[in-house]
Amino acid sequence: MQKLTLMDSRWENSSWEDFVKNQLLQGGLINGICLFSKLRAVLYTYGNLANTSQDDSEQFLQHFVHVNDETSKTLDERGFHLNLQDGQSTSFHIHSRTMSSIHATGAGNQAGLLVGNLPYGVLLCTFDPSHHSAQNAIKQFEQVCGLLRS
Repeated sequence: MQKLTLMDSRWENSSWEDFVKNQLLQGGLINGICLFSKLRAVLYTYGNLANTSQDDSEQFLQHFVHVNDETSKTLDERGFHLNLQDGQSTSFHIHSRTMSSIHATGAGNQAGLLVGNLPYGVLLCTFDPSHHSAQNAIKQFEQVCGLLRS
């Protein structure tokens, strides 16, 4: 995997790893990260999403192509399926969505999944929804997506 560098004066000379550490991992709420390009390439993985592959990308990318039609409803009902770092196959049920983000949880509230549509890719993050800080994880994720969209 190539080393990603942020091309924004706000993070001059910062690597993607520094950005992730300072913006997503700080506070210990997020436990998995994956960044896909719009061309389905896996650009970065971390933690719970370290096993995410290019084959997984389509299920996320298509949610932001079919936003306001019948296909969108079918996609929402299907949810997402991922193999997390522990090798366990997890199905995620979508709870809420906007034009740019999706919030989902795994069966039995075992994992939370956040999906953000970015100008050049899609960001996935997992978190532990059993913590009372699930809303904080969502807020942190949305703030990071806002930074990456600006």
